[in-house]
Amino acid sequence: MPIVHVNGIDLYYEQHGAGSDVLLIMGLGAHAGDWARQVPALARHFRVTVFDNRGCGRSSAPDEPYSIRQMADDAVALMDALDMARAHVVGSSMGGEIAQELAISYPERVDRLVLIATSAGGYWARIIPADRRAVGLPRIVPGLRELARQLRRRLQAVGARRAGPAWQPPAPPPPPAHGLRRQREATAAFDAHGRLSRISAPTLVIAGARDREVPLAAAEELARGIPGARLVVLRGAGHLMHYERADEVNRLLLDFLRASGGGGAGAP
Repeated sequence: MPIVHVNGIDLYYEQHGAGSDVLLIMGLGAHAGDWARQVPALARHFRVTVFDNRGCGRSSAPDEPYSIRQMADDAVALMDALDMARAHVVGSSMGGEIAQELAISYPERVDRLVLIATSAGGYWARIIPADRRAVGLPRIVPGLRELARQLRRRLQAVGARRAGPAWQPPAPPPPPAHGLRRQREATAAFDAHGRLSRISAPTLVIAGARDREVPLAAAEELARGIPGARLVVLRGAGHLMHYERADEVNRLLLDFLRASGGGGAGAP
C-alpha cells in the first residue's frame, strides 16, 4: 500500500498515468477512490495523484484539531515526497478549500487551479451561531458517516452502469467519527475571503445550480474574489457533480488543464 510519512502522519496516495502533474484533493469524509470517474479520463493525458486526507480513508486520523492550512501543508509535503515541483490542483468541496489554501500559501507549486462545489469558507459559520455549532457537531457526525457510505455505494453504482474503464481501488474502512468531526471543524473555521486576491494561478470554478451544500451565491462570490477566475455553472447539478455529471466535469477539466500546453502521454 503506497504510504508516505509527512507532518507526523501517514498519507495514502496513488498515481496514475504520465505527463504533467495533476493533484486531486477530495472533500469531507471522502477518499481517493471517490475520484473514480475522473482518474481514467485525466490519466490519459497527465500523471494524476490522488490521496486520502488526514482523518479518513487509509491515512492517519489523529484525534486532535485539524485546520485547512494543515491539510494544505500535508498536500505540499506529499508533493515534496513524490518530487512534484508543481502541479495542476483540483479540489472538490472541502478539497476545494484545501486547494485554495495551497494556491494562497504556496503559489509557486500551483500551475492551474480548479475549484468544484466549494466556497471561500465562512458560509457555515455565518448561518449557524457559534453555540449551535458547538452542540451540533457531535450530533451530525453519525449522519456524515452514513453520507460517506452512501457516496461510496452510489459511486460504485454509477461505475457499474457506465461503459468504459473505471478505476476502483479497494474500499477503505469507514472514516472514524473523530476524523469526520475534526475535518468538519476545520472546514467550519476556514475563511479565505480576505486572501482570495492572492491567488495567481489561472482558476476555474465549477458550481452546481442545485447544490444544497454550497449555494450558487457562495460559488459566485468565490469566483469574483479570485483575479481572472472563470465560473461555469452546471444546470441541475448538485454537490456531487464530479460523478453525477462526470462527463461534463471531465470535459471542463481537460479543456482547462490542457490549455496550459501540458498534457503529456496521450495528448494530441
